[in-house]
Amino acid sequence: IETLRGETGRAETPAGTGSVRDRILDEAQALFAENGYAGTSTRAIAQAAGVNLAQLHYYFGAKRDLYKA
Repeated sequence: IETLRGETGRAETPAGTGSVRDRILDEAQALFAENGYAGTSTRAIAQAAGVNLAQLHYYFGAKRDLYKA
């Protein structure tokens, strides 16, 4: 799969599949709603979004920053 670069220069998934950042946000929202902040790990979010933990931290930094987003 070819890596695409968006306007920010960050890697994105191919067109039509949604951006990595959006996938992370969608999964995080669902897991935070289901398990609460304390019951949701960044590792669980990364796994649900199909990304590695480093990618999650690249886009959002700490768990609290992802939660705020």
